[in-house]
Amino acid sequence: MKTFALIWKNIRYYYRRSRPVFWLFTAGLLSASLLLIYLYGNLTPSVREYSTNDLYARKYTFSFPSDPSLQDMETLLNRYNETESFLCLFSAPITGYPGKGDRIYTVGCEIKSENNGIRRTRGRTYFTEEELAEGANVAIISESAEYHASGGTLRLGEDTIHVNGVDFTVIGTANFGCDILIPAASYTKNGFPIASVSVTMEKRPSYYENLELLRDMREQFPGVSVGGHPYSAYEHSKQDTPSVLLVLAIVFVAAISAFMFLLKYLSDGTNYISAIQSVCGAPKDTVVFIKLASVFLLTFSVSAAGVALHALLYEPLFSKLNIYEGLIYQPHDYLLVIAVCCAAVVLVSIPFLFSFTRSTAAAFKRRLE
Repeated sequence: MKTFALIWKNIRYYYRRSRPVFWLFTAGLLSASLLLIYLYGNLTPSVREYSTNDLYARKYTFSFPSDPSLQDMETLLNRYNETESFLCLFSAPITGYPGKGDRIYTVGCEIKSENNGIRRTRGRTYFTEEELAEGANVAIISESAEYHASGGTLRLGEDTIHVNGVDFTVIGTANFGCDILIPAASYTKNGFPIASVSVTMEKRPSYYENLELLRDMREQFPGVSVGGHPYSAYEHSKQDTPSVLLVLAIVFVAAISAFMFLLKYLSDGTNYISAIQSVCGAPKDTVVFIKLASVFLLTFSVSAAGVALHALLYEPLFSKLNIYEGLIYQPHDYLLVIAVCCAAVVLVSIPFLFSFTRSTAAAFKRRLE
């Protein structure tokens, strides 16, 4: 407890030594902290991936060893959010044009679709009510599947493709979530299996809701394999965070290097306090610890104030300065920034203590006399 009291007194001595220099150092440290927060958010891939809210940030892909209950699955998913689209998939061989062998393509049917996201190339991108009700063997295919089946272009509404032993009349070509899209009733009528399911949610779940959803999915459907979820890219990008933090720490050190000489001025001006502590019998390592702890506590307080300022003014001010729109800072992002600030300042201040550590207690006594 006595050591903590001495640390606090050491910071007060800094303030009393020269108030203008103390406030100038504090302002420089605060500015550098805000700069570090800005660079961290805009340069760290994990922050960008966590903040994204496009189609892929709302999409799940599950693979199953056997046909799952789609009703049970949709009930489970709806506990967390409404589903926007529900696509059943399996892989099947497509017969190629003469001289071309079979090739595996992805066949799918939409159980539910409010916005299928199909980008039309030719023909229709939808099924008529009659085709949906009757389960007609019609298909919308990708350009790749069209070229494999014909070697060129197909006559829409006339030519067929051979999928898993069944002929389907091609009514359109487009780019979408699978290679061949057929009506749901046709999918069921032809006995196609459900090897995987692609689901797009109306809203992106939170990170912890996503973890709970995946846990419930594995419990209710043993053997399920998760091919992708809204935070897949975020989880993958977190491996780049340490290298980014290292670069940002170097940038932060460069930004505060000029202000560290102000800290040295304050520290040298209070060396007589440390000398008194040494003469009175305090171990030198304890005195050095007090000095480093003072720097750490001061940096922690200022960087925490910078984080609080950034969080309070993020929406009206700091969010408008970002390179990328919609960046979301999580609590642990702010804690990482504070940790980098404290570690960088303490490491940079260590060389300033060399002259003090080389002096002996007798030398300190002579200075005091």
